[in-house]
Amino acid sequence: MLCTSRAALDRAIAKEGALSIVVLLRLSPAMPLVLASALLAFTQVSLGPYTAGTVVGLLPFSAVYCYAGAAGAEVAADAASGAAGAHEEGPGCVHYDSDNRVGLSIGQEVIARRLPDFLAQFGADRDAVRRKIEQVRTDWSTYTGFE
Repeated sequence: MLCTSRAALDRAIAKEGALSIVVLLRLSPAMPLVLASALLAFTQVSLGPYTAGTVVGLLPFSAVYCYAGAAGAEVAADAASGAAGAHEEGPGCVHYDSDNRVGLSIGQEVIARRLPDFLAQFGADRDAVRRKIEQVRTDWSTYTGFE
């Protein structure tokens, strides 16, 4: 199994490039990070593409987790103080809306560019995937739902 997965991964890296494959593996909810890291350790991916792909691939998730943590802290502070909307920022997460916008925009663009071809390998219709992506595409630069 590992040899088959490694051979398939080596072919994908040769065809698509190391950076693209690392980003896609990091974005994939079906591939645990530990397993992806272990598989990549047995390939020819160098440190540069591995690091850059990991950073780019984890940005969207990090933005969502940071937002969820900040929202949870706000709810907890509101519950403790009894006043809705009253809270202090905790020291654990410096949270800026611009960070969310950048992370979500990058993640959306990577998915829009790579997902149709990736899913086509498994029989999906590229054009149908592209149409669906365009239907759900969001202009994060004007999004105000972070508050």
